[in-house]
Amino acid sequence: MTDAAGDAAYVHTRMPVILNPDDYDTWQNGASENAKALCTAWAGDLTINRTDEPWFRKSAQ
Repeated sequence: MTDAAGDAAYVHTRMPVILNPDDYDTWQNGASENAKALCTAWAGDLTINRTDEPWFRKSAQ
């Protein structure tokens, strides 16, 4: 997760980090400071579809 930016910031303060496939090796095998440098907000177009449905469901116990 990283700080939200752009349209996502209107919905929440955090957003998932989306990695470019070229960065997978750095994320999984690189030095921690190089992996952390990849934790930036998505800079491309983003469509947000708001609903009244929760994004999770509580499991029955």
